[in-house]
Amino acid sequence: MTIETATERDLNQIARLKIRMFDDMAASWLLADNALELITESYQELYAQKTAQHFIIRVGDIVVACAGGFIKNDPPYCYFKTPFYGFISDAYTLPEHREKGYATALTLAAIDWLKGKNCNMLRLITSPQSRNIYEKMGFRGSDEMVLWMY
Repeated sequence: MTIETATERDLNQIARLKIRMFDDMAASWLLADNALELITESYQELYAQKTAQHFIIRVGDIVVACAGGFIKNDPPYCYFKTPFYGFISDAYTLPEHREKGYATALTLAAIDWLKGKNCNMLRLITSPQSRNIYEKMGFRGSDEMVLWMY
């Protein structure tokens, strides 16, 4: 397994994996019709600002797994002494490449990147299937709640 730091050239494949993740969770109905374009453009901007970085594993030219770190500064965190936090997202492995430790290794790479950016708090949203992976890394449930208005 070779972990690579993604570049802007990889963003289209990463965006496609993100959409597959939503498909796997039966949540693609949440995405805009032009989600691929929106995600790719947004990630290009974040890469230019150096506030996002993905780590990938590829087989040949195909990205088969990824995980990303994002630096966010939304309220109320922007009012803290450290006015930003790290967010882990896009941790996804194609089904035929699962059970090899890719998600864990890539997430740890994203965590290291965020540590290097002086993030002292990391957040993420997990699926029930992945929760134990993150708990093994030290993540704990928080007091955050959600009200879906659909």
